[in-house]
Amino acid sequence: MTSTERLRLRLVFGVFGCVPVFLAGWLAWLQIFQKGELRHVSGAPLRLSPATADMQRDRRDLLPSPRGTIVDRHGATLAIDCEAFDVRAEIRPPRRALKDCKELRLYLADIAEKLSSALIRDPGLADRAVALKDYRAKLQERIRKAFDLDALPAAGEIPKDAKVSGEFLVDGEVSVQSVLEALDELDNSMQSLHLQMLRTHVRSYPERDLTYGLVGYLQDQPLVDAKTNRVVGFQPVAPLGLEALAALSPGEPGERVFRIDSSSRRYYSGPADQPALPSRLETTIDLELQKLACRELEEQAIAAGKDGKSTLPQWGALVMIGIETGDVLAAASWHRDAKSQKGAACAPYQMSYEPGSIVKPLLLAYALQNAGLDWNHSYDCSSAGADHHRVVEETGRLVRDDHPCGQLTPHEILVNSSNI
Repeated sequence: MTSTERLRLRLVFGVFGCVPVFLAGWLAWLQIFQKGELRHVSGAPLRLSPATADMQRDRRDLLPSPRGTIVDRHGATLAIDCEAFDVRAEIRPPRRALKDCKELRLYLADIAEKLSSALIRDPGLADRAVALKDYRAKLQERIRKAFDLDALPAAGEIPKDAKVSGEFLVDGEVSVQSVLEALDELDNSMQSLHLQMLRTHVRSYPERDLTYGLVGYLQDQPLVDAKTNRVVGFQPVAPLGLEALAALSPGEPGERVFRIDSSSRRYYSGPADQPALPSRLETTIDLELQKLACRELEEQAIAAGKDGKSTLPQWGALVMIGIETGDVLAAASWHRDAKSQKGAACAPYQMSYEPGSIVKPLLLAYALQNAGLDWNHSYDCSSAGADHHRVVEETGRLVRDDHPCGQLTPHEILVNSSNI
C-alpha cells in the first residue's frame, strides 16, 4: 500500500468518525443548551416532552354518502349528486407577521387576497371583478372574527392575550376543479396556511328548466336544538316531486382517518371506510318527449291569446301517457304569471280544478262502447235544460251547465270546453 492510498483511507475513516461526534453534539445542543426546546412555526418554544407527542392527533374526515340518482327511461340523467368540498382555513402567522399589529393586519389582508384570487378561478363566472370584490369582503370579515381584530390595536406591539391563530370557513360546496387546484397550490406554498377540504355533495339537475316541477328540488331546512332553540345546522329536504321519494335518501356515510402532527399538518392518511353507494331511480319519463311537450304547451298557450278574443290562460298542463303501458312519458307545465320556476306549481299534479273537460272523453267513450250513447242525437245542454234537475247523492251538487250551450251532439259536447 502506497502512502497516497493510506492517506485516502485515513480520510475516509476520519469522515465516518465525525458522524457520531456530530450526532452526539447535536443531541447535547438540544438536551443541554436548548434545555429540551424546539421552535414552533409560530416562533413559540416546542418542548420535547410527552405533552408535545400528545399534540399529535387523529382527524376524522367524514365521507358523506351521495343522494340517489334519477334517470329517464333511456338513462339520461335528471338529478345527480356531484362531489364538492367545504373549505376551511387554519392560519398560524409566521414570526415576521407577529412583530407588531400592523404587520399582522397586512399579513391577514394578504391571506384574504390570495384566497379570493383562488376562488375566482371558476371559468363560469360572469364577472370576475365583482366576484373578487365579494369574496374579499366576505373573507376579510371572517378573518376579522377569527382573530378578533376589533380588540387588536391599529399599531404597536401585539398584546400577550391577543389571538395569533384562527380558523374559519373559506367557502362551501366548492366543486369546480380549477378552483380546487388553485386552493391546493396555495395550501402547499404557504406553511402558515392549512386548508381542510371537507367532502360534501352538490345536487345537479342537467335539464332543470324542463323537469323542475316533475323531478322536484331540494331546499335547506334548519335544524333547531330543542334545548336552546337555536339553529345548529341545515338538512336538505324535498318538498315535492320525485325528489321527495324516500328511496333517494343518502345511505350510511364513510370515514377516513388522518394523522395530524403538532403543527396541525396532515402527514398520514389511513384506509377509508367507503360510504354507501347511491340508489338509482329509473323513471318512465322520456326526456326528448318532455322537451317536445314543454315546447308544444308553451306555443299553444301563447297562441290562445294572440287573436285578441281572449287573454292568455293562467296556466296549462300537458301529460303524455303510453297507451299500451300507462307509463307517464312527459308532464309539462306552463304558467302565465310565474315569477320563478320554484314559485310555480307543477300543474299536472298540483293545480286544483274541476276535471270535467278531462273526464268527458272517458265517459263518452265508455258510453259509446256500451251502446249507451247515440252519436247522432242532440242533447239539451242549456243552463236550464230539462235534464238538469237531478242532484248527485254523493256530492249533493245539481247536475247543470254554467253556460248557454243549447242543443249539442256528442261530438260538439267533446269540442265545447264547458262544465257539461
